Amino acid sequence: MFLRPSRVLMVAAMCFAAAGCGGGSHTSSLPPSGGTLRPQLNGGAGVALATLYVSGQGAVYAYELGASGDTAPVTHTTGYYYQSGGPAGVTASIAGVATNSVGDLVIVQNYVNPQGDGNSCQLVYIPARTGTNAADATTATCNNHTGTNTPGTAQAVTYTGIFEQFSSGGGLSVPKVVAQIAVPSPQPSGGGTDEIDVLMHYQPTGDLSLKACDGSNTDQYEVDRYQASSGTTNTQFAVGRFQPSADGTVAGTITPVSCNSLAKRTTATYRYIGGSTNGAYFVDYDNGGPGAIERYDASGAQTNSAGIPGQAGPVAVSVNLGLGIGYRAAASTTGGITTIYRFKVGPGSSLTFTNALGTFTNTVGALAVDNNGTLYVGVNQANGVTKIKVYGPTKTQATDPDYVLNNSVRRPNPAASPTARITGIALAQP
Repeated sequence: MFLRPSRVLMVAAMCFAAAGCGGGSHTSSLPPSGGTLRPQLNGGAGVALATLYVSGQGAVYAYELGASGDTAPVTHTTGYYYQSGGPAGVTASIAGVATNSVGDLVIVQNYVNPQGDGNSCQLVYIPARTGTNAADATTATCNNHTGTNTPGTAQAVTYTGIFEQFSSGGGLSVPKVVAQIAVPSPQPSGGGTDEIDVLMHYQPTGDLSLKACDGSNTDQYEVDRYQASSGTTNTQFAVGRFQPSADGTVAGTITPVSCNSLAKRTTATYRYIGGSTNGAYFVDYDNGGPGAIERYDASGAQTNSAGIPGQAGPVAVSVNLGLGIGYRAAASTTGGITTIYRFKVGPGSSLTFTNALGTFTNTVGALAVDNNGTLYVGVNQANGVTKIKVYGPTKTQATDPDYVLNNSVRRPNPAASPTARITGIALAQP
């Protein structure tokens, strides 16, 4: 279950005025009858520009959404949109990227710990892209409910939507703790709060004060949840952007609000995470053989699971407001061959695989799915060759992409050690 510190316990009390607080039953990510899904992921309402973000180990590159062939990144002066780096300039490696419902970008990176406090993970939060260069970033070290730095390695990052908009009401279902979260007027269409979820490999350091989510010092996997504010003019209500001050700005912060101990946290190797609606998310893992996918609800309870044929790979989730449809995909690798499976929630506590896209003979480093079901596949080839291959919702053959973006991790010498490789894909989709 999710554990929350007392200082932010108010967040745990949020309930929908229209929907109420959910239980731990086996449910779908889709809302009940009468509700519509909003674009929790791959969003871009308001001023955000349509963007494809691709992360390598050393940088994030931003492309116009739909870029193909040898198209250059939007930031022509340096090539990269954000360059990795830990505290005091130490070398860092980016583990993944994600976007929220209004197109804001979050990056998680790992680095060699220079402080001696056990922490070697950092979150970077950048407001939605409105031009060629990135806005000012907010950073924070990885932290869970214990109130101390979380030693270990970030595996992946996602955004998870915790509010749901109902068409019958015509507006946002405001949480009961309105005093703590002020909703600007008028409320933006599809508005709500998204939270950052980091899949974390907690690794003890010998300092017993640096605890895992379950309060122990046992090597394990957990999901740490954060809220973030951009520190920019408050034009939208998203990702904890609160009521602006007199000068129209808010302080940029990333605050840990909870953590969740995963079901097989000490016996399996968790690989990737994909955020869904209403606080739910999907994770996959390996367990000494074929892997599996699990779904957890907003309370941190496991609700659904299913085995996959091979080693666990990247996971991607998106939703479409207009169609009321959720899209989910996961990669699985057997004998060096990768297949991407689309799946849905149910029946009961199961997950059902609906169709497959395959096969990929090169490493699939990342996945994203847009709000129309189109898949973006990050492929890492020999000698640092990186490609984004894009497939429509009905495609089943890896050899038949709609289009390809070449050299997506844009380095002068991609074959130089460490060779270029894709570690994450995120979409801002207005």
